[in-house]
Amino acid sequence: MIRIRKLLLAILTSVLLTCVGCSLSNKTETQDYKNLDYVKSAHYFADEWPVNFWNAELLNIDDDFKQIQSDGFNSIVLVIPWREFQPDINPIQYNERVFEVLDELFTKASEHDLGVILRVGYTWDFYNDADDDVTQRYYKLMYDQQTKKAWLDYSETIYQFANKYNNFIGGFLCWEDFWKNIYTAKDALNTGNGIKMAMESGYQEYLSTHYDLKDINEAYKETFDGFDKVYVPDEKSPAFKYYYEFYDYFLNNLLEKTQEVFPNLSMEVRVDADVVYNEQGKSEIYTHVATYMCGNSDFTTTMYGIPMGFENKGEEISGKEALKMTDYILGNINSVTLNKKLYIDQFIFSDNTPKFSYNTRLKKEEIDNYLSGLDDILVNDSWGYGIWTYRDYLSNMLYNPQFGLDDEGWSVDGSSNIIEDGNTGRCIELSGGTKLSQIVPKLRNHFSDLDTIYVSLDAIVDDPTKLAISVGNETKEVMIDKSGTYQIEFSDSGIYDFTISTEKQIILDNIRLYSQYQEGYLYKSDNSESDYIEDLRKLNKRIDKKVEVLKKNKPYFSFIDNIQEANLSGKIDSNDFPWQTNIGIINVDKIGSCVFMTPGTSIEYNVPLDNKKHYLKFSYGLHPTAQKWNISDGMQFIVKVKEASENDYTILDTILVDPNKTSLVDYKVSLNKYKGKNINIVIIADNKNSMKSEGDWGILSNPVIQ
Repeated sequence: MIRIRKLLLAILTSVLLTCVGCSLSNKTETQDYKNLDYVKSAHYFADEWPVNFWNAELLNIDDDFKQIQSDGFNSIVLVIPWREFQPDINPIQYNERVFEVLDELFTKASEHDLGVILRVGYTWDFYNDADDDVTQRYYKLMYDQQTKKAWLDYSETIYQFANKYNNFIGGFLCWEDFWKNIYTAKDALNTGNGIKMAMESGYQEYLSTHYDLKDINEAYKETFDGFDKVYVPDEKSPAFKYYYEFYDYFLNNLLEKTQEVFPNLSMEVRVDADVVYNEQGKSEIYTHVATYMCGNSDFTTTMYGIPMGFENKGEEISGKEALKMTDYILGNINSVTLNKKLYIDQFIFSDNTPKFSYNTRLKKEEIDNYLSGLDDILVNDSWGYGIWTYRDYLSNMLYNPQFGLDDEGWSVDGSSNIIEDGNTGRCIELSGGTKLSQIVPKLRNHFSDLDTIYVSLDAIVDDPTKLAISVGNETKEVMIDKSGTYQIEFSDSGIYDFTISTEKQIILDNIRLYSQYQEGYLYKSDNSESDYIEDLRKLNKRIDKKVEVLKKNKPYFSFIDNIQEANLSGKIDSNDFPWQTNIGIINVDKIGSCVFMTPGTSIEYNVPLDNKKHYLKFSYGLHPTAQKWNISDGMQFIVKVKEASENDYTILDTILVDPNKTSLVDYKVSLNKYKGKNINIVIIADNKNSMKSEGDWGILSNPVIQ
């Protein structure tokens, strides 16, 4: 099953030419999946969950994809676990079977008009994990050259494979898959490895190239005589903010290197703020905005959940409060990324994860109100969204629980046989006196804060039989008197090795050992409809309608959409400014994304006009905060235009901003004089007659050329 990369690529190419060729020819040639107007995704885990999905059966894939498409989604997200796809990194080896599954998923998705997005580098899987802590791979990426080589090889192999399909949309990394490195840092002092980790991870080198040793000594309250003496700081130390900076630096570098072999790869950035402490021991907020641009990718990825921006002390909020915060959080990301496309890979409107039980949540009776008001925000603030828990799942700790891989991962003491049925797939038949067992490492329980472990299984019997089921050191006997699904409860002892013994012949399938039933409130684990799937269908329909309207009314040129092409003169980035800059894109409550300008700044574009009539339009005024504080005495905007080949600008207009005006003023000016010409257009923010500049926070809403 395991082949080296060169052989694998040859095999994969053959698979694509022979198995996939016919399906490729049947695809919808007109659909440009990489340039969808709006992406609506469902993560796909079949009948299992993300951690053991790749060793589960895909018996219902056609029905599943038909359902996803009929619910209004146009794409699926697949997690691509590093270890399960590349089990060995020295020498580099690949798992051929999971690539065959990936081929089936791409092919079937295409048949149902679904694009595919890949989460590259997913941490968790159960593949050969008995003596392997996979998180160590991710830590070694900080310093080990062979691990770095294997990572790039894995990323390139995934991209080359996926890019052969015309329904491949793209991929992204996720900060969460590398977050264990932060916990490793926090543990370093306890294990006496603080200096060693600071050296091998590259932290010391990062500090030496970005800071003076004097600054580091002040933060650490030490007298280091060289950076080689610096250790990983305690998380309560003022110096820990430097480690967060280093983590962001590491992620940015890793992403940029990976983008060389996986073009346009994005990253789910950490929008949650982290607590750090200043020299007085008071808590402050550290944000990971340094990662938001995602290198040269044309889109940024984020997760979004209701708790973001709230206190998270168990409070319940209204739909109106949640919508306001959603708009604020997404708008804030857009203001940092200069309105680069934003994809919300995990949109979580309700969550039953136990360790987040104290988080802010929507009142149950307000969820439908929230979803019904969400379409404007999503369409205006994002390029797409994805649902993580499309179907409820059990946190199954067993590898190959449906026997789709025969008895791989299981030990059988006695007589067994793998049998296959066209409707239920493969299952295992045990003769009387046979014992079936699996070693289950402790790391497989992702919900260890719960007290109860559950076992469920499907059994087929001709004659009643007694099963002895063991989880760790606890054994329970269960009488199987008829065919059906059985569930047994165990206390969580922290030991999860699993055994089933039978007195008589029995057929078993869909064995699950779990602690958490994860709810998404769309479909239950048996695929019956749950509380909010109809609300989500309606949301998707409203999004489609709004996207169509926007396409029809799309301007000839948008200042905000093309902000990365702008020449921003006089730009200064500083924490002294309320929005950390004196010119750029910011999100304004109840208005949306705006160009923010202060006196002494200007924004300029080069725009080739066609032979049609055009005009410049926008709404202007002062930021509501300046009006509220009543601190501005007014300012002005000057609009200038020139042909690109000329030197001198023509002033089209000078616009005075009245500080007493509480609403924005609409503005429009003709550009007909420049039909068919390549122009430079500039808007300058200025004071008039040496007026004071306090509170002169000008905004331009929806500046476009129509």
